[in-house]
Formats: sequence, structure tokens, C-alpha cells
Amino acid sequence: MQRYASGSTTAMAEEGFRQRFPWIGGHLQTIRNVTMRRAGRIPPDTGQRIWLETDDGSGDVIALKLSVPENHDPDGKPLILLIHGLSGCEDSMNQRMSAAWFMGRGHAVARLNLRGAGPSEARCRKRYHSGHTADLALALLHLARDGRLVGEAGIVAMGVSLGGVILLNHLIRSGRDSGLRAAVSVSSPLDLAAASRRFMAPSNALYKRHLLARMKALVLTAAPSPDWEPVIRSCRNVWEFDDRIVAPWNGFDGAEDYYARCAPLPRLGDIRTPVMLIHAADDPWVPADPYRSLGKIDAPLQVRLLPRGGHVGFHEHGTDIPWHNRAAERFFTGVVADRAGRSVPEAGRAA
Repeated sequence: MQRYASGSTTAMAEEGFRQRFPWIGGHLQTIRNVTMRRAGRIPPDTGQRIWLETDDGSGDVIALKLSVPENHDPDGKPLILLIHGLSGCEDSMNQRMSAAWFMGRGHAVARLNLRGAGPSEARCRKRYHSGHTADLALALLHLARDGRLVGEAGIVAMGVSLGGVILLNHLIRSGRDSGLRAAVSVSSPLDLAAASRRFMAPSNALYKRHLLARMKALVLTAAPSPDWEPVIRSCRNVWEFDDRIVAPWNGFDGAEDYYARCAPLPRLGDIRTPVMLIHAADDPWVPADPYRSLGKIDAPLQVRLLPRGGHVGFHEHGTDIPWHNRAAERFFTGVVADRAGRSVPEAGRAA
């Protein structure tokens, strides 16, 4: 029986997640990845570097990092593609923590660097945005060709924050041809305009300063002409940056047009791939109201709206593994088992 057929399931559930002291509350849950970069607890960042040439005439080359554990069984364990958030890359702490967890569970893991991020920055003239799904599709096509990596279990994907938006937009546009068995988004803004407004709140001033500086630095290295530099540097918030830089650079008529055309919320009903949406009500960056408003949607969606967890935090009592990684792995296991007609123990079902 297909458990993920149609109709969304929204749950405000606290079971299965307890905040880890002293990281109590949305802000501390959010900043832990930055303030506690304990790389020594994560296995060395090894893996195969893959370069993929884009086909849009830009000459850009995007980068993947592929890591395969010795016990990977492509027929029993899906390959997991990870997609980072805004201003991140394959080496972001949340990406490394997720890769280490999934590899320890026997999964091959590929970390996608979005256009111009991380090691691809010097080899790209363009930069990613929330509606740019072509590079994700290119990565999926490349990975699917390798039978040693991808077997009966297929490919699944997890995107965090803006990476989750790109993942959802890919699922919306591709319908039944997504190339994925299942997907998970974590702390992703479903309503881009609302998230941009939230970021301007006084309580987010430090976040805004940090993130905006990183956004400017990424774009300055690929500005179309020297005339763009003073405009880039003068942007005072994310909305203004999107309105004056991201939108015109990518063919949108300002920030409102960009947000309206790239926000997943109005089009989630077009998704045909099983998806779990994970979000925390105390996320200081991304409003939870769009998740509460989903209700019944004719799409294979599960929504896990937790009271606590911050933004891509979910740092849990008693373990170093963020809750969303464990929930995602259980969800992937359940979907793959359902597709294969196997029974799934209760512990293997979605959290």
C-alpha cells in the first residue's frame, strides 16, 4: 500500500525531539552550527571531486563532492544528494554533519555546490538563486548514469533553507520525472517575500549583517561589469539585494516578481515525488505560517512542524546528530521500502 499517495499531513509534534542544553530556543539552535564548529568530531572530508559542465552557454562548471562508504548497497540504500543553503557550500557544517551521518548508515552521499558556490566560485560567471533548478537536474542526470552508485533504491535528496526551495521548485517543475524517489526540505521558506520581510526584523540584525556580507562577496566575484560593484555594496538588506541585484541579473522584474515566480507555496500541489517538509515554529529567519496554512493538498507531502529547532538547527538532547538528519533517513527508508513492496518496521517510519 502506498503510504505517500496524496494529501498532505501536517503535524505540530514535539515527540521525538528535545532541545540540547544549553542550545535552548530558536536563536541558540540557529547559531550553534556557527559557534560550535567541532570539525574534529566529523570524519575527514574525503571523497571524489566531480566537475559538471553546464549546457546553458555560460561556460560555467559546477562542483559535486561524492563520498561512498565501503558497505554501500545501491539496491538497498538510496544515494543521497545534499543541497546547501544561502551562502553555503559542500563544506558548510550542516552539510558535513549530514554527510557523515548518512554515510555511517550505509548511504553514498553527493554534496552539490550550487552555481558559483564553494569550489565552483572561480569557474562560474553566474550565481544561483531560488528558482535556478537546472544545475540540480544536471547533477541528478549525471549520478543516475552510474549503476555502481544508483541501483534499485534510486536517488533521494535533502535541501536545507534556500537549497530546499530549489529542491521543491525542481519537484514542482519536473512532476513525475524528478529523478528522485523522495525528498526532504529543512527550514525552507515557502513564501519568499514573507521570509525576506522577516529578515528585516530588529531581532535579526546580526544575522542580516552577516548573511548580506557573504551574499555581496559571492556576487562581487562575478559581477557582469564594474558598474555593478557600487550598487552591490550599497544594498542595505536582503530585499534590496534581491530587488537590485538578483532580480535584474536573472531576468526578473524586481524582488516582488522574483519572489512570486520562485516561491514554492502556491505550486506545492504540482509535486508528484514523496516529500517531507521539516520546519520549526521558532525559526527566527523563516515564518512558520505558510506551513500551518497547507492543510489538504493533492500531493504526496508530509509536514513536520516542530515547536522548537531554530533554523537548520534541531540540535537534540543526548546526541550530536541533528534531529532532521535522523527523520530524513527514516523517511527515505520508508519510501524506498514501500516502492519495493517491503514491510517497514515502526522504527523505520517517518518521525
